[in-house]
Amino acid sequence: MSDNNRTSPSSATTADKTGDFAPVESTSDIPSEQRATPQLLPAMGRWGALECRRRIAGGSFGEVYLAWDPALEREVALKVLPAAGRSHTVIQEGRLLARVRHPNVVTVYGIDEHEGTVALWMEWVEGLTLTQVLTARGLLGGHEASLIGIDVCRAVAAVHKAGLLHRDIKAQNVMLEAGGRIVLMDFGAGEIRSAASLAEPHMIGTPLYLAPELFAGHPATIASDIYSLGVLLYHLMTARFPVEGGTYGAIAGLHARQHKIALSERRSDLPPGLVRIVEDALAREPARRYRSAEAMEKDLLSVLEMQNAQDEAVAHETTTRRRRRIPSVAVLPFENLGPDQDLEYFCNGLAEELLTGLGKVPGLRVASRTSSSHLSRTETDIRNICRLLDVDAVLEGTVRKAGERVRISAQLVSAEDGCHLWSEGYDRSTVDVFAAQDEIARSVVDRLKVTLAEFPRPTLIRQHTQNPRAYECYLKGRFYWTRRFHGGLKAALEQFQKAIEEDAGYAMAYAGLADAYTFMGIYSVQRPRTAFASASAAVERALAIDPDLAEAHTSLASIRLHNDWDWVEAEREFRRAVELDPMQTLPRIYRSWLMVLQGDQGGAVIEARKAQEIEPLSPLVNTGAAHALFLARRYDQAVAECEKSLEVDPNFIFAIHVMGMCRAQQSRLTEAIEIGERTVSMSARAPFYLGVLGHYYARNGASDKVHDILEELAGLAPTRYVPPHCQAYIYAGANDLDRAFEWQAKAYDDGASPFYYFSPLIENLHADPRHRAALQRMGLRIN
Repeated sequence: MSDNNRTSPSSATTADKTGDFAPVESTSDIPSEQRATPQLLPAMGRWGALECRRRIAGGSFGEVYLAWDPALEREVALKVLPAAGRSHTVIQEGRLLARVRHPNVVTVYGIDEHEGTVALWMEWVEGLTLTQVLTARGLLGGHEASLIGIDVCRAVAAVHKAGLLHRDIKAQNVMLEAGGRIVLMDFGAGEIRSAASLAEPHMIGTPLYLAPELFAGHPATIASDIYSLGVLLYHLMTARFPVEGGTYGAIAGLHARQHKIALSERRSDLPPGLVRIVEDALAREPARRYRSAEAMEKDLLSVLEMQNAQDEAVAHETTTRRRRRIPSVAVLPFENLGPDQDLEYFCNGLAEELLTGLGKVPGLRVASRTSSSHLSRTETDIRNICRLLDVDAVLEGTVRKAGERVRISAQLVSAEDGCHLWSEGYDRSTVDVFAAQDEIARSVVDRLKVTLAEFPRPTLIRQHTQNPRAYECYLKGRFYWTRRFHGGLKAALEQFQKAIEEDAGYAMAYAGLADAYTFMGIYSVQRPRTAFASASAAVERALAIDPDLAEAHTSLASIRLHNDWDWVEAEREFRRAVELDPMQTLPRIYRSWLMVLQGDQGGAVIEARKAQEIEPLSPLVNTGAAHALFLARRYDQAVAECEKSLEVDPNFIFAIHVMGMCRAQQSRLTEAIEIGERTVSMSARAPFYLGVLGHYYARNGASDKVHDILEELAGLAPTRYVPPHCQAYIYAGANDLDRAFEWQAKAYDDGASPFYYFSPLIENLHADPRHRAALQRMGLRIN
């Protein structure tokens, strides 16, 4: 079993290290066998009144934990150091830091001494360090680096005004929070600007960022912090350092020889004003540097304003050139005009295939499928649709099917005047429907004057099957699968199985079959272990046919997550799916859920936002993001995403369900009960939703309602599968923990998904030692 509570390398928190006293980039640079990991934490995982939930990092002088402050009911970052004669200094520094109130500086909540240790606890910041941002995005441009520099300057100015020096400004100690805020972190290397500190210089910090005078034994000053600011900006734009060496001695020698690589030598494309600011901050003589962080911020603002003015002057021409250079199109769902009224699946599938094929054409920008679909229902004027989607043209059409013949009419409409650029009709037998799809796609490309001369001319629409009946069943299966929360899973299952009966080598149908079984397991429509076993067999067949099918890797990842509890393999498969098809949104959403369970809440939000950027109007994607936020206990944000989904589809039961759970956690139980009654009705009183509703009633003290639901579940058991976690949630809501744990054990025996054990709804179980023991029995490693 994998280590499910490991810290993801893509996550970062308030403190990446406690070894502020070691000349390395971070503790991750120290081999694990060489790290000192003193046992600073008392027994039972507590420090004073704080409950330590997870160790984040450790160094030779201390450790950092994610902790819970029960008094204020919030997560904090706890930095624990041995007192060892310096407690008075640390406490004095902490008190000064606590006075710093600035949005770009981490907020210190408290500091105290306890059982031979001294600790500082501060806000828990979720996001990425600038080092991780640089790794993920590559070199920053002048504009983005200037924006970050302005915020860091403001943070450093606030620290200096409090009478402190930071002394370890570097990319690892600056966070980009999930919401975009820049936060200066880790003040372990900081010190008070006092006569004593100036009289007794000592080397602290990371050598690559240190000012030259510090290597000569001079004390740290505001000017040395300014130098580190300059190195930070230099690094963000080059991924290098002005003075580079592999050891402390090598860097000191280069400084002594005044050897430095100018920023202009490594980035000739940067604005001269920005280059001058960085070089002034990196001046060898402290007196030639900026006298304050405010002065440096002011110059950065001036450069930014000048650049913005220049950008505005050319913005219109740039936009015009871009529009001429990169044509764009939206594909609307085709309209069914034939007597067969059950053709919505075919119309949606046709538009989907065309959109996917056009999306592979170099030089052609295609609007997202859900944005196009939503606007086609709410807006009828083509020019308005083009304006809202920011495209040059719209592809729309109609479908008329009679017997084995299908008539597809397609037309391309211009955004400029609403006139037809091209229209064509295709009369085919259903056997030739793929050829018609490809003809339409090529006609759009030709009309938009996108050249494919330098590329091979492959078929734009990939044919996973040559059997038209199999394809038709597959389209029906996916149509029902998207409505899975309305009871469409069984219908989807039947259609995918029919597709496979028609074409035993149809990899996409096997992937669809795996998805249907997986969600039957997640929602306990069947006994989970039985459903997941069927899903595993289907995905194994899909990958045997097509090892590079992104949808199959997403299915496999879901099985690894929900059935095997193998989070390492699930992570690997989600990543593989996105590598194979970067426009896939579901692996990103599912991975965001996994990341919350791994403790990487900031990374989870970022991953969910990436999916939303691809499909901003998709109810499934937006509610998936809401579920990640719910798991991360960001209930207000989760509700906002649910409301966004319900604007598009007012009856989307997944969004309604997640909103109900959020309202319960916000102590709005009356509203949660109303929502729960709605989901029970919409799902034809499915046991899953009955159990959640019973939980709400139990928390609200409605014992008669709870009794009725328990009786109803017992009555359903002889004729359908009733998942044990229904009773577990109900008894947890009633705070009857003994019976809740009894039913939770039964749910595990049946193979329930891990999300039932980590849901915020049952936090009272999480606080019980039996919960930790149960997870350890399941093979999870608890920090």
